[in-house]
Amino acid sequence: MDSRHSTFSLIAVIMSLIVAIMMLAHYLSRYDKGSSNIADKITEEEPSDPSSLPSVTLPPQEPNQPPPLMMPPSDDPILRIPSHYPSLVFGFTEPVVGYDIVDTQWGNEYCRAQLSDGYQWTEFHVTGGWVARGMWDEFSSPLPDRAWGWINDQQAECYETGTQGLTGKITHEAPGKILVSWQVGEAQSNPYSGDMPCDERLPLLCHVVSY
Repeated sequence: MDSRHSTFSLIAVIMSLIVAIMMLAHYLSRYDKGSSNIADKITEEEPSDPSSLPSVTLPPQEPNQPPPLMMPPSDDPILRIPSHYPSLVFGFTEPVVGYDIVDTQWGNEYCRAQLSDGYQWTEFHVTGGWVARGMWDEFSSPLPDRAWGWINDQQAECYETGTQGLTGKITHEAPGKILVSWQVGEAQSNPYSGDMPCDERLPLLCHVVSY
């Protein structure tokens, strides 16, 4: 009786193992099928041919251009020019004897001949009087200590006085920026009757309005 009971127990264990193995096999077959379906779906959604992808049209690119040369605004903190006065670019001619300056027209023509069209001989009141600030091309001409100028309501030029003419003192304030001073004291200018003997050779102070 004990041997028969042992035999039945062994058979029950074996049957249980067979059932478990069958269930495991069924589960694994379903998992493999699901994985295969996912892989197939990914393959379908990702075409292997790059030419089949939609093309993207980019806007045309402009070639690299250097930034335009910009003049500082008329209220530049270094220039300190009131906004209602023009912004100036200064230049200087070759030195000339004061007696050779015939009149303002001669001065304007000399500035244009020495520099370029648009330049004119700088007058005392161009930015209000006593001082004038503006840009200066450091490569166009050397920076002198003084230069001939003129004034429209006094007789201070060599062609008016016959002995001395009006000059402005030139100071390099910052890179590309200069100060012209007509002050009687520190600058030793005299807009009333001239301050420099007419036999001196000095450049003419010329300018062009930048805007």
